[in-house]
Amino acid sequence: MFKKILIMILSGAITITAAGCSTKVNAMENTNDLQIETTSSDVDIFTEDIPDMVVGGWTASEDIKMTDNAKNAFEKAVSGLTGVNYEPVACLGTQVVAGINYCILCKATPVTLHATTYYTLVYVYVDLKGNAEIASIKNIELGI
Repeated sequence: MFKKILIMILSGAITITAAGCSTKVNAMENTNDLQIETTSSDVDIFTEDIPDMVVGGWTASEDIKMTDNAKNAFEKAVSGLTGVNYEPVACLGTQVVAGINYCILCKATPVTLHATTYYTLVYVYVDLKGNAEIASIKNIELGI
């Protein structure tokens, strides 16, 4: 029951947050066809992570477990961060752009004495070459 409520709340947060995100799509100039080039890398971005592949639209994860691709992308993106320890809890959704965006729910703990843990939405962008970076981090405010 708690999981379903959490998924509903966080899916709403993704929708609200994603409305403010820009999308990157490479389209051929004189046609409506989308041109996507893929290369092999250790982060394979076109897999079962995105069952319906809606270009530019967010797809909520049916199973919020972190996939191997989401884990690899997240680890690459946060590898140089200091000051806060981000622990991935769930992959809430994906967005196909010129690559892929992941929305990952994280437990964040500042690396300070008597730190207070809080939750964030970490948006990770993986380009077509497999490079991963943090697109944005949004803190989740709990309570009224």
